[in-house]
Amino acid sequence: MKKGEAEFQTLDANEIVSAVLKLARSDLVNHNVTVETVFAPDLAAIRSDGVQLQQVLPNLVMNACDAMEDNDVRDRRLTMRTHSAGEAGVRIEVSDVGRGLPVGGAERAFEPFFTSKAHGWV
Repeated sequence: MKKGEAEFQTLDANEIVSAVLKLARSDLVNHNVTVETVFAPDLAAIRSDGVQLQQVLPNLVMNACDAMEDNDVRDRRLTMRTHSAGEAGVRIEVSDVGRGLPVGGAERAFEPFFTSKAHGWV
């Protein structure tokens, strides 16, 4: 994430997800990952920092690719969904069929420098 003040703007979550997937296309192809998108129609616009979203979402996509690297190539599926979250706004979900977190990993997932990757920080 970038440092400094967030620069909020009005954005379309479906367009942000589409743009991220377009940028990540070559990585997804190289990892033999099949992508499914499920976009909620008629989502309300969101007020968010587009630069931060375009930094966080590709990171989640690459983490998903890493989590599925031991899967058979026929079982590497990434799903990105958008949902209305009512008055809370919009939810963007990134899910994969990877190995998941190790025991105790969920409690530590947001600690600085925690990783469950065999090769550590890249």
